[in-house]
Amino acid sequence: MLTHKSYKFRIYPTKEQEEFLFKTIGCARKTYNLLLDRYNDLYLQYTQGVLTKDEYAKYKKTLNPSFFKSQEEYSYLKEVDSTALKYAQMNIKSAFKNFFEGRADRPRFKSKNKSKWSFTTCRQSKKAKNFRLEKGGKLYLPKMSKSPIKTVVSRNPKGTLISATIVKSRSNEWHVSLMYEHHAPAVVYPETIEAMKNPIGVDVNLEDLVVTSAGEVFKNLRFAYKAKKKVTKLDRILSRKREQAKKDGRKLSECKNYQKTKIKRARAYEKVRNQREDMLHKLSTALVKNHDFIAIEDLSVSNLQKNHRLSFAITDASWRSLFTKLEYKAKRQGCIVQVIDRFYASTQICSSCGEKCGPKGEIGLKVRQWTCSNCGVTHDRDLNAARNILTQGFQEFSAVGTTVEPTS
Repeated sequence: MLTHKSYKFRIYPTKEQEEFLFKTIGCARKTYNLLLDRYNDLYLQYTQGVLTKDEYAKYKKTLNPSFFKSQEEYSYLKEVDSTALKYAQMNIKSAFKNFFEGRADRPRFKSKNKSKWSFTTCRQSKKAKNFRLEKGGKLYLPKMSKSPIKTVVSRNPKGTLISATIVKSRSNEWHVSLMYEHHAPAVVYPETIEAMKNPIGVDVNLEDLVVTSAGEVFKNLRFAYKAKKKVTKLDRILSRKREQAKKDGRKLSECKNYQKTKIKRARAYEKVRNQREDMLHKLSTALVKNHDFIAIEDLSVSNLQKNHRLSFAITDASWRSLFTKLEYKAKRQGCIVQVIDRFYASTQICSSCGEKCGPKGEIGLKVRQWTCSNCGVTHDRDLNAARNILTQGFQEFSAVGTTVEPTS
């Protein structure tokens, strides 16, 4: 079975290499904006009836990076990696496809200050030697084959390198995400409930991040909440420096203390993100490796975040990211992830007798333990919900017999 896997590493380019990476990022962004501008003009002419559908499709095919390279005004585009510009073209096509199919808003122009600083390149041919990662942490990229970039390799990638995405973070750190293609043995899923060795139901909440039907509890470490005081202080310092720069009539790019504080704030945010990602990766890996069937809730996270009193805590918990990691890791391990019906009342049903007599409404959310009025069993709210989720997951798996992907 042919699979793809990405590896993210830290890179340390020299000043000359950094200049070339900046130039490539800028050219990729420029190509994206030029293509978007032409696409918008063509689409406007098509909607106004100036162009027919066939003419619109014909002119759209002629728009590519080579179209702009041939113009003297944009001759500098020839100085960077051509595959990075082709990826910019692929991104704009994908953005318009998502827009026309209703999955995203209309594509917008990329800003130098607000957009992500990155570009993607790939292997141009199977025999290409200017795109590889050698032992010792030497990364060779197109048009940089004479000067490899120093890379900190924490794992040994397997397979064939097919693409690389270079990213510069807000804290001035450089990273590379390498995509490898390799052959892996076919994954075998359990076909029946009887064949499942260690199935579990998973309940996510804000008190404890995850509670399983087996009684396992994974604490919600609240990284963003713990760093909130430090980040808020840096925000106030930046605000004061910004106001002072306006009074003095100076540009923010010329204010060294402002830029230093800005990097400090970026590092504080990145630390929170890295801590959260590390925790979620370890948690999802542990669940997938130790269990062959995982039943989870189909939570509408985007709707839950509309509650202004809980939005910060929900974002900090990052349930959506956990579901995504469970989904793709389960495919590698042969684990089934079954998403139950969104409106199933897992917290209100007694897992012992099946009677629906638990606490309801907003008041019921504060109740952590309750006693069933039918059978008299006292339940921990989250553990009872996890057991009900597992039972419902079995029923839906038996009815459908396939996995369902989580929705946002």
